[in-house]
Amino acid sequence: MQVQKPKQGYKKVKSLFGKHEEIPLEWELKTMREIADISAGGTPSRFRKEYWEDGTIPWLSSGEIRNNIISSSVEKITELGLSESAAKLFPKGTVLIAITGQGMTRGRTGLLDIESSTNQSVVGIIPNQNMFNKFLWYYLQNQYWELRSISQGSNQGGLNLKILGDYPITLPSKIDEQQKIASILSNVDSLINQTQKIIDQTIQLKKGLMQKLLTRGIGHIKFKKTEFGEIPINWNLVELKDLVLTYRNGIYKPDKFYGNGYPSIRMFNIVGGRIIKEKAPLLQVDEQELTDYGLLAGDIVINRVNSDYLVGKAGIVTDDLGLATFESKNIRVRLDTKKCIPNFINIFFSTQDYFKQIRSFIKTAVAQVTINQDDLNQIRIKLPSLPEQQKIASILSNVDSQIQKHQDNKKKLETLKKGLMQKLLTGQIRVKT
Repeated sequence: MQVQKPKQGYKKVKSLFGKHEEIPLEWELKTMREIADISAGGTPSRFRKEYWEDGTIPWLSSGEIRNNIISSSVEKITELGLSESAAKLFPKGTVLIAITGQGMTRGRTGLLDIESSTNQSVVGIIPNQNMFNKFLWYYLQNQYWELRSISQGSNQGGLNLKILGDYPITLPSKIDEQQKIASILSNVDSLINQTQKIIDQTIQLKKGLMQKLLTRGIGHIKFKKTEFGEIPINWNLVELKDLVLTYRNGIYKPDKFYGNGYPSIRMFNIVGGRIIKEKAPLLQVDEQELTDYGLLAGDIVINRVNSDYLVGKAGIVTDDLGLATFESKNIRVRLDTKKCIPNFINIFFSTQDYFKQIRSFIKTAVAQVTINQDDLNQIRIKLPSLPEQQKIASILSNVDSQIQKHQDNKKKLETLKKGLMQKLLTGQIRVKT
């Protein structure tokens, strides 16, 4: 097949994997071993306590490699453990890559901000003088899916030193250009990290407000003792059954009914106290089924079948959901709005008080547990007056809006970074040096 002529200022190169790439004339195609020293770590024997006890040398596992700058480790080894094992001490500035690991771990990278050793599932890459470490780090982040696709192995899959050594790297021949590209991406990373800090701080603020508002209320000075602690004197301790109009287990239909119709809310569509329809499968239902299993604004969907630490998670339906049903591992709670504000009850469903009660219904530890309407009926709730419920829900909803705004901003920054990586690290967009 004829290779198309490159555009002006660019050239065609062919990697070891047979792919043709178009890169700037001033860029080069190198293998990883041509631009860096590559070696794997090791693990001192767990049976020799002198290798681990009172250790001072950071030692990283593959699970700690998360496309992050690394300044600490979960475990540490001793000088003896380092010298009498395959472990080696990588210098600050080393690029790390996880070569095996569960889930999404394999192919993830890290950049050492400290000296550290690693286990055998992590490879250290020490660039030479012609390769800027941060450029390489970002380059490998951008190659994540490509690296995973060429991993060798059976069930778990894995990279190895030969694969990494042969791996093609396209890079500017001038290190100044590498540094400029890395600096742009680092600036975006800084904005992402700052935004995440704001999110974390706002979440902590919400937790503090919830603890105060759901136990002390707004402006109360007199309190009474209950089995669930002190509450304002004019609050009531009620059971959920006193507030519910109806319960409904979700619909179950064979697979042949999926693919068209209305979103069917599953357990993964209950996120952060809300119901989202993204990736919900479409289910064909008739008019009566849509009436029986439809969701209305203010309904709360509770996951009734799950692992023991996730069962009971709840989310409220908002106006923007549109027509939707819910599947059989969930239960719909429709509340009496003359007695309670659904948003207030939904907030309570995110508290430790709620989950502690849910877990009290679980009699045995098994992979999947189930709660039912009888269990939910017994849930005890500290209930203010309707106006105070509304005020509390409004305060916390405003905080939620702030969290959502920052999360949306973070997603935009992450999308920006992804686009910049694709353009800058391949030479599609050039930078001035």
